[in-house]
Amino acid sequence: MHHFAPPVLPPCTRHPVPTPGVGGDLGEKLALLDASKQGIFLIDLDGRLAWMNAEAMRLTEVRDPAFVIGRDWLSFWPREEQRAVSSALASARIGIPATFAATCPTVARTQACWEVIISPDGPPVAGEATMIAFIRDVTEREAAQKKLEWAATHDGLTGLANRALFYARLDEKIKRAQADGGSFGLVAFDLDRFKQINERIGHAGADALLRGFAARLAEILPAGGLAARFGGDEFVALIDLPAGADVQSLVELMLERLRLPYNHAGRPIECTASAGVAVFPLGGRTPDDLYMNADIALLTGKSQEAGRALVFSGDMRQALQRRASSLEVAATAIANCWIEPHYQPKFDLASGKLCGLEALLRWRQPGGQWQSPETITAAFDDKCLATRITDTIFGKIVSDLSRWGDSSCAVPVAFNAAAADFRVENFAERLLTQLAQAGVPASMIELEVTEGVFLGDGAPHVARVLRKLSNEGVRIALDDFGTGYASLSHLKQFPVDVIKIDRSFVSSVTESHEDRAIVRTMIDLGKSMSIEVVAEGIEDAAQLAFLQQAGCNVGQGFHFGKAVPAAEIETRHLHVGTACEAVFASGETHQNWGRDRALAGQQVL
Repeated sequence: MHHFAPPVLPPCTRHPVPTPGVGGDLGEKLALLDASKQGIFLIDLDGRLAWMNAEAMRLTEVRDPAFVIGRDWLSFWPREEQRAVSSALASARIGIPATFAATCPTVARTQACWEVIISPDGPPVAGEATMIAFIRDVTEREAAQKKLEWAATHDGLTGLANRALFYARLDEKIKRAQADGGSFGLVAFDLDRFKQINERIGHAGADALLRGFAARLAEILPAGGLAARFGGDEFVALIDLPAGADVQSLVELMLERLRLPYNHAGRPIECTASAGVAVFPLGGRTPDDLYMNADIALLTGKSQEAGRALVFSGDMRQALQRRASSLEVAATAIANCWIEPHYQPKFDLASGKLCGLEALLRWRQPGGQWQSPETITAAFDDKCLATRITDTIFGKIVSDLSRWGDSSCAVPVAFNAAAADFRVENFAERLLTQLAQAGVPASMIELEVTEGVFLGDGAPHVARVLRKLSNEGVRIALDDFGTGYASLSHLKQFPVDVIKIDRSFVSSVTESHEDRAIVRTMIDLGKSMSIEVVAEGIEDAAQLAFLQQAGCNVGQGFHFGKAVPAAEIETRHLHVGTACEAVFASGETHQNWGRDRALAGQQVL
């Protein structure tokens, strides 16, 4: 049998396990073990179960120990787990304690995960020496860990692969195709007029549409394919191509099926999609080239006629012109000093005090409105422009910190580095030089890095840069934690001081049991590794209350304040009397930033 006991047991209550000849001190020891809140087995040196306490019976759902005592303990475990169990028993027999983790159903066939410690020094039972095994049910912890690992590789809304997992599989596919001379297609999908549909049916309807599209895409995907969502209405897929396959006809057939109406709240939603295809190797030999060329084909096709599929060819360069325009805007903004950092406050969730700022890039032409970084996105992939942007932003951050140095309320500032920054060999040295020249301690800077930094061309330099900065006192933060393909491994490989829980998890903690479990797991992970945990995207009091109860260290988001220019940060937080005691007020949001009132001494927590 591969269970803790036979599958069918009489519905009787627990009976004491008879232990002939046990009395005196030994009887008292067994009585103490029986009263323990830890599940305990005693196993003789031949591997037979000699005794189990009440808690072990409860955990394994054994009603009558007479049905299991004397049986081979190894036989209770599933065949695939028996090697680990047997090894632990063998170790304990020769006097060496052993630990293992395994999955094994209970008597009632409840699937469970166990952590087991086996020690050689169990008390004798019926004159026979025993080993003692302590068991702990870790099913809930393992389930939360699996959910965390799943969330790191999948899109939370649709359940499809996310960007990181897609790129990892794409890299594997390229290597296989190079080895066997095969071919495959990378298809980029985009929902036509999605913005207008979103405005018409609302966010709930739009989310339902995205989920429906994702489910249908996964359903119609040829065998061996992979579908992913990169964000918004941007979907991608990998499809194998047999020799002589007409890839355009294949993708157009997929579009026909994706064009069928979707249902939301009993009403049909009409939606079409467009697609661009890059075929390996003619359409690109690297992951970035394949994706970029599929996107160029997509944009080219949409500019001609929505709802069609187009395969990339070398003459599709209109998208490159658009990219060039974005780069030109970025270069102009840099040259004219239109780029500035805006600062979003970060608060200690235990005391309510301001404990840091995050610098976010904003730019505007004279007399114009502030623009977000999305308007110059292409610049962050350009090594030269990304470096100039970082130098500009960081220079202004250092200048502000230098000016605030006279205030007792100055707090560290976090800023994001682009993947392109790590392709510059002296990146760390440049930052440290600017700090030294301004007389600003390195400890006043926190460098935030995302998954893209580890996947880009500068990946080989990342470890050196982060260790150099960390050794000099700069704090390292892992941004958007939980959404990357290898976030957990990065905690081992790099000197991480802070993990930032992505807003996609924080936004749902009051509605989603799964997200609550994931966020708690992240917070517990941070505590166990002495890493500060920051929750970003806090938008209401309910989210704040949950994070406080869960023990999150630091929070930021619109519930406390939006990102604003340095002058407004100074007025509100840094130069108001004893403003180092300033805290966020209960229920206060970014709409209250214009209030002219003293903040000193306020407490909300």
